[in-house]
Amino acid sequence: MKNNRNLALSLISLLAGYNVADLQAVAIDTQFGVAALKCAEQNQQALNRCAINWAKTSEFLKNLIYQDLDDRLSSSIQIQLTASERTWQSYRDLHCQESTEPFQSASMYPLLYNNCLASLTNDRIADLQGVGETTLSPTATNDRLRSQIER
Repeated sequence: MKNNRNLALSLISLLAGYNVADLQAVAIDTQFGVAALKCAEQNQQALNRCAINWAKTSEFLKNLIYQDLDDRLSSSIQIQLTASERTWQSYRDLHCQESTEPFQSASMYPLLYNNCLASLTNDRIADLQGVGETTLSPTATNDRLRSQIER
């Protein structure tokens, strides 16, 4: 559990430019995935940016955990996991679109939509970690993130 928290903190610090020491207070030990960011600014544009960063960071962490898990499964189980992941992604996207649709023309739409994505992605991280424990370390995650950014 502590490894997951450190991994999430490292991801947030890289994606959002936050200091890892400042994020220690944000992380929740019992939470899977990435804790919601505490935005320094409270205007709508800043809150929208924080929500987008939270969603992207949660998605990145989920993809790392998924890939780590997928690499260790037999080919028949990999096929099932891939199918379930596609179904889950469709569900997540449709659910968040529909639940935030009444606010689509409002300035808070990006905040609501991306908070929904991040929250459901964190739920998926918990599901995937119930299937198999990830072996990714924060250092490996940082290295993989840097290689993605440099592309």
